[in-house]
Amino acid sequence: MKKRLIVTLAGLLALGVMAPAATGWIRNWGELTEKRPTNNDTGSNSQNIEWTLAEGSINMTDKLAITFDVEKNYKNVTNGKDLATYWDNRFGFSYDLGKAADWDLSAGLDYYYDTSSSGSNAVTKSEYSPWLQASTALTDNTKLTFWGAMYYNDGVATGVHGDDYELDILLDTGKVGIFDWTGTWLYLYHDTSGGHGSNERTSAELEMEAYTTLYKHDSGAYVGLEYYADGTAGDKAGESLNAHIGPRVGISKKLDNDISLWAYTSYEVLSINYAEGGDWFSDNEFQVVAGVKATF
Repeated sequence: MKKRLIVTLAGLLALGVMAPAATGWIRNWGELTEKRPTNNDTGSNSQNIEWTLAEGSINMTDKLAITFDVEKNYKNVTNGKDLATYWDNRFGFSYDLGKAADWDLSAGLDYYYDTSSSGSNAVTKSEYSPWLQASTALTDNTKLTFWGAMYYNDGVATGVHGDDYELDILLDTGKVGIFDWTGTWLYLYHDTSGGHGSNERTSAELEMEAYTTLYKHDSGAYVGLEYYADGTAGDKAGESLNAHIGPRVGISKKLDNDISLWAYTSYEVLSINYAEGGDWFSDNEFQVVAGVKATF
């Protein structure tokens, strides 16, 4: 299944790039993350790498675009355990449906294919997802988006067919007070893919993020502060809370109109975590991220 989709995607990309009207973007980037247990947490430092080989969107026509996100992950890089590698992939199509009043409408179909983080290459996710999106500008600074999807699990991963449902309510803003940007996102889930009846569950996740630039140089170098919180709760879903404040030092630079580079490092100076059934704990995170983006 995966091989056929990749071949099909490659063929469409070739046709699209050859077509004079083809436009879009693609980026390649890597993220090194090290978790450092502190208060009430157990274990040792662990490093993981997420390498996005290709993420992007290519417009085949004025309305139709191909989208993709191909990621390879490396687990247990330095903690003495066996190194595990696994894939986290998405391939899809999106179509611009135009406007309805002040709303921009679009729809699409995605296919997800993931392998096991244990390094066994076993398939953990193989599912198709039709989706519909509606977004509108509330003000010059604020955008509201509704995104709904159904995930059809084809049984390859678990041997069980089922449908999962998701509705996202996304509120994105630009500069607000001391913040350069903020976002508040509510995700609603109803999952049946584990089977019906007692295995069904409904849950909600609330995510909030903000960023403040403390210093920026003409060269593109900057220093900033990130604020983040994420909480989940629901029927048969464990409650959890993760929040942190962390400084970031980085650089973002355009080489020309088509190529841009970025890199930064960050560390959580204040971290609060909670998982149902356990105590509050801190699990500080150190990150190094670097990437390149091309538009055409």
